[in-house]
Amino acid sequence: VRAFAASKFLSGERLRIGIIGEGRIGGTVGGLLQDAGHDICFGTRVPTGVGPNDIPEVSIRDAAIFGDVVLCAVPLKSWPELAGQLAISVSGKVVIDTSNADKNRDGDLAERALASDEGVAGIVSALLPAARLVRTFTTIEASALAENAHRDGERMGLPIAGADPEAVTIASVLVSDAGFEPVDLGALKQARRFDSDSNVFNTGMT
Repeated sequence: VRAFAASKFLSGERLRIGIIGEGRIGGTVGGLLQDAGHDICFGTRVPTGVGPNDIPEVSIRDAAIFGDVVLCAVPLKSWPELAGQLAISVSGKVVIDTSNADKNRDGDLAERALASDEGVAGIVSALLPAARLVRTFTTIEASALAENAHRDGERMGLPIAGADPEAVTIASVLVSDAGFEPVDLGALKQARRFDSDSNVFNTGMT
């Protein structure tokens, strides 16, 4: 799976991207990546066949199997249950996590993430130890994603961190395809620097 995803991506071919969650972030990013020429499907608990932007909607498991890359746009509190559904299907795959810690919504899990040196990345990586986890698309709201994609002048910067350099490269070009400037911070632990309590969160920096 690892070599297949990388070779397709680096040769410029379309990637298959399974997006778990079709809310504001997932729906927006899915539309942007579809416009860039990638094959997209949404995974949801109760699929109806067609999701936002007329993108196919399937089960969570089928979206994870479909994707060369799996992008998860879900609340942090959903991860413990979701990981049980995804763990086998995403083993060895690039998984892009967009979740954030919100104390009002995510409760104790958010408290744990924000009190930890590893932040949200530490929570999610422990739940998906066999995935090639990357954190990005986390620092701006969906409306800002839609309004600033492919804007004139300097692009809005989106920070990225991940343990696997090849996975970070793949995620970086997907960020670029979506219309933003990837800002590679290095190792996955560096993702703590752009969690929801950081000074770059939701600023729209270049």
